[in-house]
Amino acid sequence: MTVTALSKTLAAFLFIALPFIGFYAGLQYQKTARPPSAADPGASISFHYPEKVPATYITAAAWPPRVQDLHTPFSCAEKKILVQGREYCVVTTTEGAAGSLYTAYTYAFPRDDTTVALTFSLRFTQCGNYEAAQKSECERERASFNVDEFADRMAQSVVAW
Repeated sequence: MTVTALSKTLAAFLFIALPFIGFYAGLQYQKTARPPSAADPGASISFHYPEKVPATYITAAAWPPRVQDLHTPFSCAEKKILVQGREYCVVTTTEGAAGSLYTAYTYAFPRDDTTVALTFSLRFTQCGNYEAAQKSECERERASFNVDEFADRMAQSVVAW
């Protein structure tokens, strides 16, 4: 079997180019395969969150969400709820402004031997600002959007490292 100059050049090109092509493809896959994540700068925890709120008439007011290790045992003096069998202490604050309601949420929950708090704010458009068809669509979305389940999905991605 004869090795030609063309086959040597082609082999050298592939030997050099394929690792770079594989690295680039891996970066592109990683962008689409994993949601964005954030970490508490003062602690060793991180979590994943969606790039945007999965709704049309409900948008993020303070994004990305924040996660914080409170360094205390879990207890709840506020509203206690269960989501998918998991316990949360929820504190909300709502303010109105020019056709929208802004609600700040804090979901505190036990993680190992400490309490973790997830905080974010959502903007709820006043559905009454729209014409009949859009108003109905806005009201349906508002009725079907479950903030507790939305927060639970983020809270379940919290990882201590």
